[in-house]
Amino acid sequence: EWRLGAYRRWLTLEEPTWARVHYPKIDFQDIHYYAAPKSTPGPKSLDEVDPELLKVYEKLGIPLKEQEILAGVQRTEASELEEANDNVYKSG
Repeated sequence: EWRLGAYRRWLTLEEPTWARVHYPKIDFQDIHYYAAPKSTPGPKSLDEVDPELLKVYEKLGIPLKEQEILAGVQRTEASELEEANDNVYKSG
């Protein structure tokens, strides 16, 4: 609600002219207000993860699947499908 109020107020404002600066009119529809963060390829297996990080995970007793998630290991669609099938099988 606060953002909508601010937007409505912004629509009523006029651009100041006191500076006497000349530039092309801004096209606010052409501006990209959000860009998704660029992702960098992560490790494909725990073998590519820093061994020191894996030691910390072991010391904390974190399970292997959770270690993969925390380390950002890229998962293939096949492994995701296998895990989904395992969950369905376990739930009966």
